[in-house]
Amino acid sequence: MPAVSNDYAVALLRVNKVDRAIAELLVGLKNDPESPFLHKNLASAYARQGKFKQALVHAREATRLDPAVRQNARMMMLYSCASAE
Repeated sequence: MPAVSNDYAVALLRVNKVDRAIAELLVGLKNDPESPFLHKNLASAYARQGKFKQALVHAREATRLDPAVRQNARMMMLYSCASAE
């Protein structure tokens, strides 16, 4: 089920339905709190809303769970911070 939630949330983000994507990702995390991909995508969604504190929490959790996500999460956070300025 978490892969479905993640894939659906990514599709929602692509069509700028950020609130719905966040809701879907939160459901996915209830089922699989150890998914780095759910955390990474939730960080991205929160950053798009300008909720950088929440984004950072989930970006850090994603990289803790899977160090391979680190490069992607760093780039996402740099983009998020640049967009806020």
